[in-house]
Amino acid sequence: DAPPQEEEEEEEDPHRKYWLQRYRLFSAYDDGVRLDRESWYSVTPEVVAATIAQRCRGLSVIDAFAGAGGNAIQFALVIDATERDRRVVAVDIDGRRLADARHNAALYGVADRIDFVEGDALEVLARRRADLVFLSPPWGGPGYASHPRGYFDVAADIRVRTTTAPLDDGAAPRREPFEPTEPIETTPRGARVVDGVALARSAARAAPNLAYFLPKTTPADQARRVAEAFLDARRALGGATRVMSDLEPCGVELEAMFLNGRLKAKTLYVGPHFFRPPQQVDSSK
Repeated sequence: DAPPQEEEEEEEDPHRKYWLQRYRLFSAYDDGVRLDRESWYSVTPEVVAATIAQRCRGLSVIDAFAGAGGNAIQFALVIDATERDRRVVAVDIDGRRLADARHNAALYGVADRIDFVEGDALEVLARRRADLVFLSPPWGGPGYASHPRGYFDVAADIRVRTTTAPLDDGAAPRREPFEPTEPIETTPRGARVVDGVALARSAARAAPNLAYFLPKTTPADQARRVAEAFLDARRALGGATRVMSDLEPCGVELEAMFLNGRLKAKTLYVGPHFFRPPQQVDSSK
């Protein structure tokens, strides 16, 4: 049966529209799903997360900003009995939110397929390896779509605080105009603020494939900038990872994610896993 509609139900939470969408966020919400205030507007809707997971099927995954676990759960659900050596690593710097993710994963029966890591995303990306890194960093809150410039700028609008240095700018050849920016800020305690393009470049340390969840207002040239940064970093890493040669086939795709007929977000897929060979044309026909 479809979940009951809640339009008439009163709820004290000021983010009422997210409360009304709770079954879209987690179909098992009534089983006891736990969400903190930020997770209500940052968790990926379940059907969207499931679509992304299907595109990444067969890969071990580092979910670098796991939050309440929406994506990590879906990644774990596509691991079948013959792939139990494949793991999902769910990372979040907030221990309480990570505890919610573990709790929610248990409700879906997949907590045993996920390694929950409390810590700095860039630090984890520097030391862990997987087949794919999934990035869903904070977009700046619910008001991200109302920026006066009219579009989302991955370098300007994504700010991730970290104590780990991003991949050195010298590691990647300069390829204007898609050169990733440097961290823009250093805090008194030594933490840095890394932009969204540099974040993709740091993901190249950990995996040959990238899935990057982006706002619906992200234009194609911004996605291309991220893809170029990731691929340049992969090629420049040398023996530090599985090296990508210039001849290795690699896919780059920006997928529009729709929910109930409305554009919800976009997902950028980059790497060999997403390569689609060109279709052969039968000249005899």
